[in-house]
Amino acid sequence: MKFDELKERYSGDRAANYDRDRVDSSEWRREQDTVENFLEAIGLGRGDVVLDVPVGTGRFLDLYAKHGCHVLGLDISDDMLKQAVTRADQAQLDADLRVGDITNIDAADSSAKVVVCVRIFNLLEFTVFRRALAEVARVSDGYVIAGIQIRRERGSNRSGFSSIPILRKLRVREPRSGQKSRTTSPHPEGRVMQQFRKHGLTIARQETVVDSSATPYYLYLLRKSS
Repeated sequence: MKFDELKERYSGDRAANYDRDRVDSSEWRREQDTVENFLEAIGLGRGDVVLDVPVGTGRFLDLYAKHGCHVLGLDISDDMLKQAVTRADQAQLDADLRVGDITNIDAADSSAKVVVCVRIFNLLEFTVFRRALAEVARVSDGYVIAGIQIRRERGSNRSGFSSIPILRKLRVREPRSGQKSRTTSPHPEGRVMQQFRKHGLTIARQETVVDSSATPYYLYLLRKSS
């Protein structure tokens, strides 16, 4: 999906009702709980910088406020950003929220302790995903939290995965009958792992959001090599 299409898609009633239509889903709750646990695990603290892209309606802003950090939030949609601004004001959060492009982030190298990217990577074609991940890795000074639905390939070698026990494993519940992941374009697992390695990102933790033998959706806590 192209960025102009994303901007058009997340506007008007879709933007206004975005949280309401999703907040009661098990997938949303798993994402929320996992991001909260990841932030605790990396020791996010007062004065640390978080880049949230896309920040959307600001669903994670309350979590950042709890840690007293500074937030740079970028989104392609003005209508989504309006809701994020309101939420930041309510939380009295130190936040800079503005229109931005994940493939061309207006931020210095290694300027954010953690970059949070949830519900974006599978909306991008793989060539665009590669550019986006490169930008995210450039801006990160330590960690990336990335939501990605992958497509498992027959005979894929997963021995290169690295798992560091910095966090207790969340209990994974089976999705309800008929439940599907929100994403429609899973990326090939091997090529995703290749991109992680290319940009010096190691999997510190991997949590299942939607369980599927062929196309699972994970939240990854990635650690950037120094």
